[in-house]
Amino acid sequence: MKLLKLSILLMIVCSSSLLSEGRVSGNFVTEGQYYQQDSSIGTTEFPKEMAVQGYLNVRYNIDNFEFGLRYEAYRPPLLGIDARFENSGFPFLFGTYRSDLVDVTAGNFYEQFGSGLILRTYEEKALGVDNSLNGVRVNLRPDDGIELTGLMGTMREFWSQSNSIIRGAKTKIYLDQYTDIFGDNGVSLEGGIISKYEEDQENFYNLPENVFAYYLRSSFMGDNFSFDAEYSYKINDPTSLNNFSYNTGEGLLLSGSYYTDGLGISLDFHRADNMDFRAERAATGNVLNMNFIPPLTKQHTYRLTSLYPFATQLVGELGIQADLTYKFSPESALGGEYGTTVSINYSRVHGLDSTKTNEFLYESDFFAFGDRLFYQDLNFEISKRWSDDLKTNVSFLSQIYDKDVAENGWAPVIGKVNSNIAILDVTYRLSETHALKMDVEHIWSTQDSSLKTQDFVNGNWVMALFELTISPHYFISFSDEYNYGNKFEASQVHYYNGSFAYVTGNTRLQMSYGRQRSGIICVGGVCRFVPASNGLYFNVTNAF
Repeated sequence: MKLLKLSILLMIVCSSSLLSEGRVSGNFVTEGQYYQQDSSIGTTEFPKEMAVQGYLNVRYNIDNFEFGLRYEAYRPPLLGIDARFENSGFPFLFGTYRSDLVDVTAGNFYEQFGSGLILRTYEEKALGVDNSLNGVRVNLRPDDGIELTGLMGTMREFWSQSNSIIRGAKTKIYLDQYTDIFGDNGVSLEGGIISKYEEDQENFYNLPENVFAYYLRSSFMGDNFSFDAEYSYKINDPTSLNNFSYNTGEGLLLSGSYYTDGLGISLDFHRADNMDFRAERAATGNVLNMNFIPPLTKQHTYRLTSLYPFATQLVGELGIQADLTYKFSPESALGGEYGTTVSINYSRVHGLDSTKTNEFLYESDFFAFGDRLFYQDLNFEISKRWSDDLKTNVSFLSQIYDKDVAENGWAPVIGKVNSNIAILDVTYRLSETHALKMDVEHIWSTQDSSLKTQDFVNGNWVMALFELTISPHYFISFSDEYNYGNKFEASQVHYYNGSFAYVTGNTRLQMSYGRQRSGIICVGGVCRFVPASNGLYFNVTNAF
């Protein structure tokens, strides 16, 4: 850490004479919460009543060079964020040189190969995820239609680095740059490899020290049609997460879309088999993930739709999704004066159809759906503007959610949860500067197994939110969630919350007070558990 601080100081001193010529930019975020014990919602014991975390990003650009650093502090982290983040320092520091031919980065960086099937490093503060690489990356552009990338580094693990070394390379070729046979359509081919080296210190299993993976991807983009196909392969990588299976891993993504005036249709298929890929084989949870399988299901944003969110099962799943959106044109019978948009989405995810052949291997039919249904979602949405001042959004969802797979480590505790959700979202503009938003939601749910221990999530819920916007500075909201249908009467409580936000220029200040129910939150198909809490929350953000 002393060497890192010395390097930062040296960079600042060396750059100080050039500050008048370069450009400094960045942002900072600070958030915290004062916690109160609330047995009625099942709060846990808090090691500290107050939690504060934040970070500061600073970037300096001059000519072909860019330097950057990030300071982070977790004192301690908010509930739900891994406690191993508790510390402060400079975990992110880099320097980049850019020209028409080459980009060279030394230090910390984020990278993604294709859709992320074999490599995706990124930062998502809401999930407590940061798996940046620390090393060297080179991007080459020898021609307008060719991109080459090579990298080597170690992965961030809280305030240290992984014990493994990650090396990789990828190539992308834009075929439409070299021939006229594709017309105005965009056509590209892409492929890459990743190698992870980690010493085998296991006494019982003979584990591979070099784990190799590759991917191939092709894309077609036309005037009203697009298609993507991506395949990935990973050699055997036995870990406790896959029960020390010596099967190889495979992933397949197929996606096609058709769009024209007022109409959009998309069809998706994906398969993931033994594709949990970690920088260290002993890692669990959201720690040291090297890859990412894009979620197949629709990512809902309303409050009660987050009760049963589904995360991609990297050990193995197979699914399909279909989405249709149609806008009835203005002045038509169903469009009215402003038009009406209707969306229908369906997704279904199963386990794999596999048969165990011995203690360490299994067979799986590539395109066969397994008997176990993980998740199903059928949802309808109608969006309509009724006047210059009034617009509405009505949604209805019907879902099946295997809670044992998604949350209970496959233990037969709950079984499947069947739910139906209705949502009415209304926004009315009161004046040029004032607008009122109302969001009312209800969920009806049943589950396979009867509950024997207290549970704060089961049963029917109702939620209402009211938000007043006073442009351009003020936002005031109040919401209440009530699980009136909980089997345990003592768990039927109101989760109230009031919030105030002030925005001026590039600065936003928010303060809220109320209860947070326990549950799973997901961002882009990656999820984490959030414990119940009650108290005062604040957030300050600024960009410069």
